[in-house]
Amino acid sequence: MTNARRLDAALRQRLQDLPPGSSTVIHNGQRYRVTRQNRAGGRAIAVQAEATDGSDWISFNAYALDDGIELRPCEMPLETVLEFLAGYSVINNSGRPDKQP
Repeated sequence: MTNARRLDAALRQRLQDLPPGSSTVIHNGQRYRVTRQNRAGGRAIAVQAEATDGSDWISFNAYALDDGIELRPCEMPLETVLEFLAGYSVINNSGRPDKQP
Protein backbone atom coordinates (compact mmCIF):
# COMPACT_ATOMS: atom_id res chain seq x y z
CA MET A 1 0.00 0.00 0.00
CA THR A 2 1.37 3.34 -0.97
CA ASN A 3 -0.06 5.56 1.78
CA ALA A 4 0.00 3.13 4.71
CA ARG A 5 2.56 2.37 7.38
CA ARG A 6 3.11 -0.10 10.20
CA LEU A 7 3.43 1.79 13.48
CA ASP A 8 6.49 1.46 15.69
CA ALA A 9 6.09 1.02 19.46
CA ALA A 10 6.19 4.76 20.21
CA LEU A 11 3.48 5.61 17.69
CA ARG A 12 1.35 2.64 18.78
CA GLN A 13 1.46 4.06 22.31
CA ARG A 14 0.53 7.55 21.03
CA LEU A 15 -2.48 6.02 19.26
CA GLN A 16 -3.53 4.22 22.44
CA ASP A 17 -3.11 7.45 24.45
CA LEU A 18 -5.86 9.16 22.42
CA PRO A 19 -8.96 8.76 24.61
CA PRO A 20 -11.92 6.86 23.10
CA GLY A 21 -14.86 9.13 22.31
CA SER A 22 -14.37 12.88 22.05
CA SER A 23 -11.50 14.91 23.42
CA THR A 24 -9.58 18.10 22.82
CA VAL A 25 -5.89 18.17 21.98
CA ILE A 26 -3.30 20.77 21.12
CA HIS A 27 -1.10 20.25 18.08
CA ASN A 28 1.31 22.86 16.71
CA GLY A 29 -0.19 25.43 19.08
CA GLN A 30 -3.73 24.87 17.79
CA ARG A 31 -6.73 23.19 19.47
CA TYR A 32 -8.40 20.24 17.75
CA ARG A 33 -11.62 18.38 18.54
CA VAL A 34 -10.78 14.68 18.23
CA THR A 35 -13.11 11.72 17.92
CA ARG A 36 -11.70 8.23 18.36
CA GLN A 37 -13.95 5.26 17.60
CA ASN A 38 -12.98 1.66 18.27
CA ARG A 39 -14.52 -0.76 15.77
CA ALA A 40 -14.48 -4.46 14.93
CA GLY A 41 -13.96 -5.49 18.53
CA GLY A 42 -11.04 -3.09 18.91
CA ARG A 43 -9.17 -4.34 15.84
CA ALA A 44 -9.89 -1.08 13.98
CA ILE A 45 -9.65 2.50 15.22
CA ALA A 46 -11.03 5.53 13.36
CA VAL A 47 -9.72 8.98 14.30
CA GLN A 48 -10.96 12.34 13.08
CA ALA A 49 -9.56 15.64 14.32
CA GLU A 50 -10.71 19.11 13.32
CA ALA A 51 -9.02 22.36 14.28
CA THR A 52 -11.47 24.35 16.38
CA ASP A 53 -11.13 27.30 14.01
CA GLY A 54 -11.95 25.03 11.04
CA SER A 55 -8.59 25.58 9.35
CA ASP A 56 -7.34 21.97 9.45
CA TRP A 57 -8.62 18.40 9.38
CA ILE A 58 -6.86 15.11 10.17
CA SER A 59 -8.45 11.73 9.51
CA PHE A 60 -7.07 8.20 9.62
CA ASN A 61 -7.80 4.58 10.42
CA ALA A 62 -5.58 2.09 12.20
CA TYR A 63 -5.94 -1.67 11.82
CA ALA A 64 -4.57 -4.37 14.10
CA LEU A 65 -2.99 -6.98 11.85
CA ASP A 66 -1.15 -10.16 12.78
CA ASP A 67 2.21 -8.41 12.33
CA GLY A 68 1.41 -5.02 13.90
CA ILE A 69 -0.82 -1.98 13.56
CA GLU A 70 -1.21 -0.43 10.13
CA LEU A 71 -2.02 3.27 9.84
CA ARG A 72 -4.01 4.41 6.80
CA PRO A 73 -4.58 8.15 6.30
CA CYS A 74 -7.85 9.31 4.73
CA GLU A 75 -7.26 11.52 1.69
CA MET A 76 -4.13 13.23 3.06
CA PRO A 77 -0.40 12.58 3.11
CA LEU A 78 0.88 9.97 5.53
CA GLU A 79 3.40 12.49 6.88
CA THR A 80 0.56 14.80 8.00
CA VAL A 81 -0.99 12.04 10.10
CA LEU A 82 2.35 10.89 11.53
CA GLU A 83 3.20 14.45 12.58
CA PHE A 84 -0.18 14.83 14.30
CA LEU A 85 0.06 11.46 16.04
CA ALA A 86 3.57 12.15 17.30
CA GLY A 87 2.91 15.74 18.34
CA TYR A 88 -0.50 16.13 19.99
CA SER A 89 -1.07 16.87 23.70
CA VAL A 90 -4.40 15.91 25.30
CA ILE A 91 -6.10 18.76 27.16
CA ASN A 92 -7.48 17.82 30.58
CA ASN A 93 -10.50 19.35 32.30
CA SER A 94 -8.39 22.22 33.63
CA GLY A 95 -7.42 23.23 30.08
CA ARG A 96 -3.76 22.24 30.54
CA PRO A 97 -1.97 19.50 28.60
CA ASP A 98 -2.10 16.10 30.31
CA LYS A 99 0.89 14.65 28.47
CA GLN A 100 3.64 16.12 26.41
CA PRO A 101 4.93 14.09 23.43
